[in-house]
Amino acid sequence: VVALPPTLEALEARLRGRATDTEAQILLRLATARAEIAAADFYDYVIVNDALDGAVDRFVAVLTAERCRRARNQAQLDALRGTPRPPSPTP
Repeated sequence: VVALPPTLEALEARLRGRATDTEAQILLRLATARAEIAAADFYDYVIVNDALDGAVDRFVAVLTAERCRRARNQAQLDALRGTPRPPSPTP
C-alpha cells in the first residue's frame, strides 16, 4: 500500500502550512513524494490522501479485502468442504 498526495502542489502547501519543517526538510519530503509516485506501479494498492477520513476509510477497506482473500482463508474453506488440501509447494 502506498499513500500519495492528491497533487505535489497540495503536499507542498500542507508542508508549508504546518510551518514545522525547514526548507531542506520540505524539499526532501517533496523529492521523496516524487520517488513514491514514480514507484506507484509496484504497489498493489494506491491511496490518495485527499482527505484524512476518506484515506483512512480506504486503508481499512484494503486491510479488510486482504483479510478476506481466499488464499488467506483456505484452511477454513477446506474444513467447511471437509476436504483438506495438501500445503502448496514452496518455491
